[in-house]
Amino acid sequence: MRLISALTLTILLVLVANLSAEKTAAPAKPKAPAAEPPSRRADSIHIAYPQIKEMGKRPPVVGFYNEIQIKQTCSGTFFMAAGFQHGYFGVQDLRNDKRVVIFSCWDGKGDPIDPRKVKPDRRTRVIYKGKDVRAGRFGGEGTGAQSFYSYSWKVGETLKFYLQATPLPKENATRYTGWFYLAKEKAWKKIATFQRPGSANTLHGHHSFLEDFTGHAADKHPREMLCGPAWLQHAGGEWFHIPFAKTSQSPRNHRYPLLKNTDFGIAGNLFRMTTGALTKQIIGPGQWLKLPKAKIAPKAPEIKLPKEPDINVPENQQAANIRTRP
Repeated sequence: MRLISALTLTILLVLVANLSAEKTAAPAKPKAPAAEPPSRRADSIHIAYPQIKEMGKRPPVVGFYNEIQIKQTCSGTFFMAAGFQHGYFGVQDLRNDKRVVIFSCWDGKGDPIDPRKVKPDRRTRVIYKGKDVRAGRFGGEGTGAQSFYSYSWKVGETLKFYLQATPLPKENATRYTGWFYLAKEKAWKKIATFQRPGSANTLHGHHSFLEDFTGHAADKHPREMLCGPAWLQHAGGEWFHIPFAKTSQSPRNHRYPLLKNTDFGIAGNLFRMTTGALTKQIIGPGQWLKLPKAKIAPKAPEIKLPKEPDINVPENQQAANIRTRP
């Protein structure tokens, strides 16, 4: 029998010890997920207004009136005043003090990205556009028609919006018309009328939102707006004041949790929304905001609209795939 040398024995003992250590060692801990990167984009925040039946009234609703006051802003912000089931109507702060009114409506059924892929008979048509209004198609967030009107609104200014819906049962379509009040002229301006195919609807899904769509200086400058008074108009012409709303919030990136620098509240008899920077959250998403009961009932809006044609865009241009920019 051959004897194992001292050196060989030492090597074997070391190998056995290493194998034993590998068997008994605790399993490696999984790597912790990467920390959320700092974001310059503020979360979008919204308030949803009740449907008319939730206020004890009977539908249908053919008019939606709302006012907003912008208290804090910076470029890349959308202050949306009069949202509905198929579109939105508000103002934007773009860049270099360029500010616009924007009114948009989604297609009846279309491609979620490319407006060129939507068949003409499924496109929302621009059948009217006001003087100095730019109108055309959009894509990337659904597809549809949109319009822009340059208007240098000011912080603290009361901005007024009036949205109308006209169902067209025979055509299985709905016309949506957006009116914006020009304070200097003391007159309502008809921004655009869209004809959306696929259904003959009245209005529902009323809401407002505040969106940071560029992430510009969101860590330094909060955005804030006041909303109201908001009113719904019955088909018979009667107005109903909206006394409460529910808050909600969307992350700027769905992989990460909601930020805590958002807040909602009541300012006098108006709803308030704030997002971004060092905003302290007192009321978060998923809460109901209720306006205090006024000693004097709010006065319904008195809207005197100028006479304008229903249609002023040639038929061969109404569904044309023309992109437009603010």
